[in-house]
Parts: sequence; C-alpha cells; structure tokens
Amino acid sequence: MVRSTRLVSLVLVLVFALPLAAEELSQKSLQGSWLIVEFGGAPDSEGDRWEFEGNRFYQVISGRRIPPDEFTVVPGTIDLGYAKIEVKSFDGRTMEAVMAGFHYKLVKQ
Repeated sequence: MVRSTRLVSLVLVLVFALPLAAEELSQKSLQGSWLIVEFGGAPDSEGDRWEFEGNRFYQVISGRRIPPDEFTVVPGTIDLGYAKIEVKSFDGRTMEAVMAGFHYKLVKQ
C-alpha cells in the first residue's frame, strides 16, 4: 500500500513538473504580430515586427509595413517561395529564427 502511494505521488510530481507542451509551428500558430526583441545578437528596441495574417507575411520596419509575401509552413521553416525563414525554436509565445543569415528573437504580441 505504501509503495503504491509513493508511486502515485511520484507520477503526480512528474506530471505537474513537466512544462506545458510547446505549440507546434503552423500557419495558425503564427497568426498575429511578433515583436523583434533581438536582431543579430543585439537587443532591438525599434518596435519592428513580423505580422502573419492568413497566408500573408508582412514586415513592419521603422513604422512602414512592407507589402506582403505569401507563406507556407513546412517543418521548421516558414517558406516565402523566394526565401526561407529557418525557425530555430518556437513555443507559440516566443520564436528564434534565421532569415537571410540574420538571427532574430521575437515575442508574440
């Protein structure tokens, strides 16, 4: 009896100690505005961001919204057709990515 109680207690501790499952990278999970907080390894406080609306990807640079590109998502990659964004980490709230050799850290707004 004591042994089974300990086992149940251990299982409960392990279950509650595990972090919530990270959200999978998908067109749906990208929707919205992503603030660039780090660019090229340095903090970025310019307010630039990436925006995903449906199958369209916008960049907002210096307050100017660049005309959109269509995108698709394949495992670990946001494919713009002419270029690819390699997603290094993604949990639905934060993202680390590489585009055109530049490293980005972003936070969902």
